[in-house]
Amino acid sequence: MSNATFEKLVDKRISVLVIVLVSAAIGLLYRETIASIVSIWKSDAFAHGFLVFPVCTYLIWRKREALTKLPLSYSSIGVTTLVGLSVLWWVSDFIGIQVIMQLSVIAMVPAAVLATFGVPVAKEIRFALLYLVFAVPFGEFLIPYLIDFTASFSVEALNLFGIPVFADGRFFHVPSGSFEVAKACSGLKYVIATVAMTVLYSHFLFSRLLKSAIFVAFSIILSMVANGFRATVIVLLLHYTDLDIAAGQDHKAIGLIVYVLVVIVLVLVGNRFRDTTNKVEPAKALHDGSNQNTKRATDVVVATMGFLLILGVATGPFLKYSSHRIMAPPIEVTAGLPTSVDYWAAGKFVDNSLRPDYVGYSQMSLGRYTRGNNLVDVAIIRFVNQKQGAEIINETNSVIDSNEWKLGNVERLNIDIRLAGLLTVHQVLASQSGQSRLIWYWTEVDDETVSGALEMKLIQFRHLLAGKPVIATAIVLSTPIVNSAEEEHGLLREFLSVFYFSLQNCMSTEATSLQCSLDAPDVRES
Repeated sequence: MSNATFEKLVDKRISVLVIVLVSAAIGLLYRETIASIVSIWKSDAFAHGFLVFPVCTYLIWRKREALTKLPLSYSSIGVTTLVGLSVLWWVSDFIGIQVIMQLSVIAMVPAAVLATFGVPVAKEIRFALLYLVFAVPFGEFLIPYLIDFTASFSVEALNLFGIPVFADGRFFHVPSGSFEVAKACSGLKYVIATVAMTVLYSHFLFSRLLKSAIFVAFSIILSMVANGFRATVIVLLLHYTDLDIAAGQDHKAIGLIVYVLVVIVLVLVGNRFRDTTNKVEPAKALHDGSNQNTKRATDVVVATMGFLLILGVATGPFLKYSSHRIMAPPIEVTAGLPTSVDYWAAGKFVDNSLRPDYVGYSQMSLGRYTRGNNLVDVAIIRFVNQKQGAEIINETNSVIDSNEWKLGNVERLNIDIRLAGLLTVHQVLASQSGQSRLIWYWTEVDDETVSGALEMKLIQFRHLLAGKPVIATAIVLSTPIVNSAEEEHGLLREFLSVFYFSLQNCMSTEATSLQCSLDAPDVRES
């Protein structure tokens, strides 16, 4: 590096110091979110995350000569953006959306660069700043779709080979055995890693955004097809040979070979269609600082900007601390379940395999009601101020012990409760070594049923704006299937019609221990 270049870098030493201090503040105040990002990087699907920051640092280093020619400036938009990201992190933390929390923290880095160095510098290194998005481990919502595609591809491919196959969703059966396209076989790690690689590769190959987008789209299709091919190869080897490669190192080796082939194809295609001319450099007028709209910055201005940035970074954690003090009341312990319901006798919950498996709940009450040969098991699960890893509507939760019982498809039913109107419940069948159970369950907040995770997030956000705590309750009813599911459906309907109001009374703060003392609730600190 020339002496002139070094001197121009020294002129920006205050700005560099500000970025270092702001980055340190982000690392300190958001250390738990950053730790969650790094922990997910350790999985196979997102291991490329460890390379993102070094890659972005190298991309910025390649621009060092151009950066020294840009005027020292600042941008108030960057400060506003950073404050907005900090508030977004707080809201996402309250309603439990981890990926938005992680994205907010990562996006603070480009916002700080924009605020401290100004638009010209941010524009010059915009690709490196935008590429930081690949440090956020996102994409797991694609897993069900990738599983369905892989299963369909494998079935069609096996048909082409003349192998009789019966498909049942993500399961398919051939004469030599049955197979399941599990979560690990979805190919997510190939798709995510391929997209991260091709976005970077296309940056060096193409100058037009449309051309880059087409190349990235081609890479996604190729990686999905390649994963379907990988699954088909494994099934064929298991069908025609005695090799045990359904799991273990052989399974991973086939995946690695297929991925290497995908990379080779992408490199060859990229080189075939790469631009023959160099990318257009930014105008010289921008480099020499002749742009009159550029906001010149003195050391005092930059230092002030750094102070404002650190305040902005601290906004989210401060709001979290303040709202937690206001909205974290002691857990409301209900009096338990009703001691009697019309002609139904109340008793203790006796089978732990029927116990719902909810993670991070605040309180759970369990009971069994019998009438002659009929019985209904009841569970009430409460969550106070949900957070990431402790959510009432989450795919990790189960209405019954999923290690002991196999669950079928979920249906939605509208049950007419006299004097209360329609109640929407979910119905699912559970089976275990010759036994079957019919399960109804629903979730309530403020005496209103909640149908899904998105609706729950909206309710949490509404409570956040109103300064109210969110107390959510899941109710689970189950009964053994003796003759037919239709008969037990009628039984649960009859039971619910007399149980519903007794339950609502016990869930209220006015409930008495004489009416609702069936079971001492299992209470945990939230």
